Amino acid sequence: MKIYTLKEEILFEGIGLHKGQKNKVFLRPKKEIGIRIFLRENGKEIEIPFDLNNVETKYRCIAFKKDDKIVFTFEHLLSAILGMGNIQCDIIVEGNEIPCFDTSSYYFVSEIKRVGLEEIFDVNPLKIKNPISFSFENDKEIIFLPSSDFKVTYIFKREKGIEGFLSILINPYNYEKEISRAKTFIFYEEIEKVKEMGLGKGGNEKNVIVFKDGEIINKEILYYQDEFLRHKILDLIGDFSLLNYPFNFHIIAIGTGHRHHVEAIKKLKKYLIKEEIDIKEIIKILPHRYPFLLVDKILNVEENRIVGIKNVTFNENFFQGHFPENPIMPGVLIVEALAQTGGILIGKKLKEKKLFYFAGINDFKFRKQVLPGDTLLMEVEIKRWGGRVCKMYGRAYVNDEIVAEGELVAISEG
Repeated sequence: MKIYTLKEEILFEGIGLHKGQKNKVFLRPKKEIGIRIFLRENGKEIEIPFDLNNVETKYRCIAFKKDDKIVFTFEHLLSAILGMGNIQCDIIVEGNEIPCFDTSSYYFVSEIKRVGLEEIFDVNPLKIKNPISFSFENDKEIIFLPSSDFKVTYIFKREKGIEGFLSILINPYNYEKEISRAKTFIFYEEIEKVKEMGLGKGGNEKNVIVFKDGEIINKEILYYQDEFLRHKILDLIGDFSLLNYPFNFHIIAIGTGHRHHVEAIKKLKKYLIKEEIDIKEIIKILPHRYPFLLVDKILNVEENRIVGIKNVTFNENFFQGHFPENPIMPGVLIVEALAQTGGILIGKKLKEKKLFYFAGINDFKFRKQVLPGDTLLMEVEIKRWGGRVCKMYGRAYVNDEIVAEGELVAISEG
C-alpha cells in the first residue's frame, strides 16, 4: 500500500461545529508513518499524543484531550486524511476545535487536492485473518471481515423513522465523489439536549441536516439522497484513522457511532496482523526449545508492542501431571508464555544478540482457566526500558476475554 504526505502545508480557518469559535488548523507534511497532534499556544506547540487513551467521545465527536486541554471534532478532517490516501502529517491546532465548514469533509478534500500529494513509500497494511465481531447495547454491532481492500458497509436500523444500507469500497476517487460531501445530521428532538451540553453552537439549518418525524425539514441543503448514511460512513472512516496505520479489511457497522468505534478499535488491535513471525524465526530469537517453547506464532510487532499466540492442545506434556482429570494450563506457564512473547519483542528491538532473563512479576492476576483447545492470545507492551532492566505489561486472552494480566520484568545479561 502506498503512503503519501502533502506537498506543502495547508491552513484551515473557520468556526467549530460545537463551540462556535474561530480556529486555525495547519496540516504540516510529515514523511514518517503516524499522525501527530499539536496544540499551539503563545507560539509554543504542545503535543497531544495521537493515542486512544487521549480520545473522548462523550461530546458527540472525536475529541483529543491532555490534562486540562481538549480539542473537539477531529473526525471529518481525519476522515479526509485517511480517505484521500493514508496521508501522513502533523495537525497543529490554534484554538479548541477543528473548523466545520459545511459539516462535511469536502473542503478538507479540496485543499488536499489543491496542494497535491507526494508518495513516500510502500508498507504492508494491517489486516486480519478471520472474521471478528463486537456487540454493544441495543443490538448495535460491528463486524470485521478479511479483505484485500478497505471497504465499509453501514446498516442504519430503523430509528425515529429512518433506516438505510450502503456499502462502498474506500479509495480516493470513491471517497471524494461518494462520501466527502455528506453533511452532519441530527434529530429535531435532540437539538435542545445538544444545546444543554454547550455543543452545536456552530450548527444551523444551512449546514446540518435535520430529521423531524422521519422527514428532512431542510432538504434544500442535501447533496446526496441518502446523505445521512454517507455521513455515518464518513465519520466511521475518521474514527478508524485512530489506528494510525494503513489497513485493509471490510468493516460492517450496524447502528454504531463514535463511542462504539473507539471501543471496537481497542479490542481489535490485538487481532491485527502487520508483521507475522513464524516458528522458524521465533527459534532464531528465543533460546527456548521443547518442551518449554510456549509461543507458536507472532501476529504483530510494533515499536513497543507485540501480539503472539499459543495453541493449547491436550497433548501438552504439562497436562499429564497438572490436574490430569481436569486439565488446566498452569498459571505459571501462562506467565512464561507472556514473558517469551515479550522476549521476542526485545529481541527484535536489539541490534546485537543478547540474552534477557525473566526477573520478576508484579501484581499478576489470573481471571479464567485456560483449557485444551483454547488459543491463547498474548499482548505485551514495553512500559519502561532503562539500562539492563525492561518492564512490560502482559495480557493473555481467550475468545476476547482476559485470562491473566500483570507486569513482567526482564533483565539482560551483564
